[in-house]
Amino acid sequence: MHTQDSSRPSTDKQLRQRVKLYGNLLGEVLRAQAGYTVYAAVEKLRKGYLELHDCDDPMKRRRLLDTIADLDIGTLEQVIRAFSTYFSLANVAEEAFLHRQRRVQVTTGKPLW
Repeated sequence: MHTQDSSRPSTDKQLRQRVKLYGNLLGEVLRAQAGYTVYAAVEKLRKGYLELHDCDDPMKRRRLLDTIADLDIGTLEQVIRAFSTYFSLANVAEEAFLHRQRRVQVTTGKPLW
């Protein structure tokens, strides 16, 4: 029988908060450096695909694909770069989070594996 660690929900929340912080900071940088057009395209796609994750809708999926197809090549490159950067930041947040968890485990004498 698996028992859930009581600290897990709060620690997962901490990770989600850090990823959200990094995403918000990236959004600010996008607006300042790439301009509102790129930021708006990223946000439209991000929100649209999150909605599809919750409830698939073929028409909405088609509209999102059309949005991507309608982007000029320069904007498309910046949108791709923005998503790539976001996922890199999310990975950095997760690695740092897991490192902090391992440090706590070591200092409290809990097993690492």
